Amino acid sequence: MKKLILLICLIWTGLTFAGVEEGITAYKNKDYELALKELQPLADQGNPDAQYWLGRMYGEGNGVAKNHEEALRLYILAIRKNHGRSQAQIGVYYLGGLGVPEDKVIAIKWMMIAETSDDAEAREVAKAFIPVILGTYHPFERPAKKREAEIAAQKWIDEWKANNKK
Repeated sequence: MKKLILLICLIWTGLTFAGVEEGITAYKNKDYELALKELQPLADQGNPDAQYWLGRMYGEGNGVAKNHEEALRLYILAIRKNHGRSQAQIGVYYLGGLGVPEDKVIAIKWMMIAETSDDAEAREVAKAFIPVILGTYHPFERPAKKREAEIAAQKWIDEWKANNKK
């Protein structure tokens, strides 16, 4: 019985991964109808990769009506699972005031969090954005704004780790 349960879990995990990969490939090939078909159910089941890519669809208006609030909602669901690209996207949203009030310190915070991600692409995006955002401040303000973002980022990271101990 345990072997059967393990086999079912492995098959389900493989099917879930395949659906995400198919959805991502469809998105990249601009087959948004197929991407939505593949990603929506997985996003609804809590898959953070599916939530991220579906968020991109809503944020860019690809295959769905452009809706920054819905994109942000999906990114927030994904960051609850420590999804690095979603963390970086939230930083972009705060930088541009997309569905949220513009706040550069919060944008830097999310980029700093993304910098700690296992996702190399998220780290690269964050690494590129942080100095650009800091550069928008007067030179005398930069150290204080950076420190404010560092404190907020570390607080989020510590809380996430405390709430997600295995």
